[in-house]
Amino acid sequence: YPMGVFKCADGWLGVTALTPAQWGAFCELLQLPEYATNPRYFTSIDRFINADELEGPISDGILKWSARELVIAGQEKRVPLTLVPTPEELLSLPEFVERGALSNISLPGGSEFQAPGIPFILERTPAIGSGTSPDLDGDREEVLNNLIKTENSNSSTEAELQSPSIKPLEGIRIIDLSKGWSGPLAARYCADLGADVIKVEDCRYPDWWRGWEATRKWVDEREYEKMPSFNSMNRNKLGITLDLTTSEGKDLVKLLIKDADAVIENYTSTVLPKLGLDYAELKKINPEIVMISMPAWGMSSAWSDHRAYGSTVEQASGLPHLNGHKEWPPTHQHVALGDAVSGINAAVAVLIALYHKRQTGEGQFIDLSQIECLLPLGAHGMIEYSLNKTDWPRLGSRHPQYSPHGIYPCDGDECWIAITCTTDDQWQALAATMNMGELLQDKRLSNATMRKENEDELDAIIARWTIKLDPQEAMTILQSAVVPAAVVRSTQNLVDDPHLQSRGYFEWGKGVHRDLVLYPLPAFTMNGHRQQVRWPAPKLGEHNEQVLKEILGLSDDEVQALVDKQIIGTVPIIPGEKPLAMNTVIEARHTR
Repeated sequence: YPMGVFKCADGWLGVTALTPAQWGAFCELLQLPEYATNPRYFTSIDRFINADELEGPISDGILKWSARELVIAGQEKRVPLTLVPTPEELLSLPEFVERGALSNISLPGGSEFQAPGIPFILERTPAIGSGTSPDLDGDREEVLNNLIKTENSNSSTEAELQSPSIKPLEGIRIIDLSKGWSGPLAARYCADLGADVIKVEDCRYPDWWRGWEATRKWVDEREYEKMPSFNSMNRNKLGITLDLTTSEGKDLVKLLIKDADAVIENYTSTVLPKLGLDYAELKKINPEIVMISMPAWGMSSAWSDHRAYGSTVEQASGLPHLNGHKEWPPTHQHVALGDAVSGINAAVAVLIALYHKRQTGEGQFIDLSQIECLLPLGAHGMIEYSLNKTDWPRLGSRHPQYSPHGIYPCDGDECWIAITCTTDDQWQALAATMNMGELLQDKRLSNATMRKENEDELDAIIARWTIKLDPQEAMTILQSAVVPAAVVRSTQNLVDDPHLQSRGYFEWGKGVHRDLVLYPLPAFTMNGHRQQVRWPAPKLGEHNEQVLKEILGLSDDEVQALVDKQIIGTVPIIPGEKPLAMNTVIEARHTR
């Protein structure tokens, strides 16, 4: 806290102020200095616990500003603030229009609308965005002819097609300069697929998912090694530390990049250019390098230097105006939805570029906007306004056309089931399963239109039936009757989900500080094989010796000199404190 959507004088503002520095700057901006210095509000967890005390003063302070003015003023103080635009505003927002984030789609009848485009720009392999929506079945002949040509030209044997590829990216080296969730997730997908991923951190500025509230206790108790989020995002990677503000640190990371295939980074657009590590410089070192940069607004936006978290990305995507019910204010759905979605998109973009490199030998630069990655999740709102100049209705779990469509209570504390009926057959099967054949004779429920008009009463009938059942039991009964239904799982009980267990989605493996840790594996299998956890996330600087000596060829004396200068290390350096004097090289030798 504070992280959410607040009312401004002329609209809505997205706020994420988590670190002590961000909180202090935010309080200064709102003229609330007494809150910045109060120890009750020093950490984000403290502020969350005392959020009721802070909500009023913060809301009152924000109401005095226009949204855009506050965004600009906040970003100048390095506080992640953003506009929270409506779908209508998204279509004309200069920061989207000038970047070409929207595609123009023509319909066969002559009308046009705008919709989200491809969220990343590939320098050598640009995607086709705008175009014409085809007539239904209008391209049948062309598609069938192309399939025949493909079948005739395919020389692969059945044995080749069935041969398992355990490590499809084996032999690919990726330098991971990213932090948090989005970039590390993209790099982790590559690591899971067998790539040699080297994660580079700085003892002064380690990955913030190790924790951002650096205190002496945090260091002494090695909390920076224990964060589940960090350990989940960085498995199967080697980890080193380098102070990239020093010439030695920059020279060493350039040596790594010289023989690498790709670089992944998710800083704001100004960070790497200031360090002399932007794509233009790295291309001089390695002309075939693939590099992806993924700031919130992309590299080619007027706001490319804006700071953002995954929460900021969701706030700026327009989704809060589509979530929830019509009487609600704009509603935040997740703490960092933008991170996960942009990480998946970034992995796809990198794979496209690596495929192109394998075909041609060419590297390329990828400019990804994290916010644009979320736009497709709200495409219905943008298209509705673009075509009809009306707002998409905010219906919670309900559907604009079909009923029943929602979440219903089951027996037990916070136990729920999702049920969806989009056809008359599904509705009839649901009524029969509930032993309520009389509902099929009720004219008020005779078709989709009538069921939608009487949705409140219908939902109440279904809820009286589901509340008597265990959610797993209800899902089994309904699925057996071919009624779409699923248990609404909490994060706490996902581990016990029979479907995920049957597919081997979770794996018990070695942890950093525990004997066994439960890891979620990639959501896909290839030729029946699921990629496994080869080793846990690295401790800070764990592989300094391995990488610097075995890959870059440094001597023992050269590595020790880097330790003495605090260019490498294994312990975070707290701002304002003198670094701990310890032989971090010797310590690193005994970490695995």
